[in-house]
Amino acid sequence: MSTTTSTKVLGTAPEAFDGTASKAEGFLGTLRNYYYLNESLYPDDSRCVASALTHFKVGTPAGEWACDRQDMAQKQAPIDYGSWDDFPKAFKEHFILVQSSQQAMNALWTVKMGNHPFHEWYQEWSTYSS
Repeated sequence: MSTTTSTKVLGTAPEAFDGTASKAEGFLGTLRNYYYLNESLYPDDSRCVASALTHFKVGTPAGEWACDRQDMAQKQAPIDYGSWDDFPKAFKEHFILVQSSQQAMNALWTVKMGNHPFHEWYQEWSTYSS
């Protein structure tokens, strides 16, 4: 009698990223969480990064960026997509603009609670702080 081990995929894969700067942080967070939950499916960092690059929308600036990274990795012998730790750094450098950081900092200093319930204000403030 043989036993097979099957690993169930956990969570929902992130929607394809199109390169929109305002969606970059959310996409990266979802991507990190998805691959954390499913790390047992990937025997090494390179395969994890290779899989992550499939979540970029073809025909968009993000899709072009992912395609360029795939091409560079596949030209190496052996094929190497790099480490999972380096992937978010490269992503942030390309998709999260310095201007976004400055806008978030300005919003942190100017967002007012007003008549909003604390939990709503705090959610908005914590989004800017992250």
